[in-house]
Amino acid sequence: MTQILSSTAEILLEQLLSSIAFSCPKVDKQDIQQTLSAILTQYEIKPALIPNGHPDLAAKIKLFLAGKKTRRPQPSNPRQL
Repeated sequence: MTQILSSTAEILLEQLLSSIAFSCPKVDKQDIQQTLSAILTQYEIKPALIPNGHPDLAAKIKLFLAGKKTRRPQPSNPRQL
């Protein structure tokens, strides 16, 4: 019985199989693959998104906010512009 998996699920399946084969070299890879494939077809597996968008977003936000906190002194007389 062939299971239809998304490309992300196939990648996950390959990683799981390689980890299991490394940990337990005596197990039958075909049986494990069929069992895991049957389990994974029950779920919608999507790649994880990077938290907070971009990796250096927090640093950029700090720089932006630091720039906002420094105010130029306002002249008391409008003619001093």
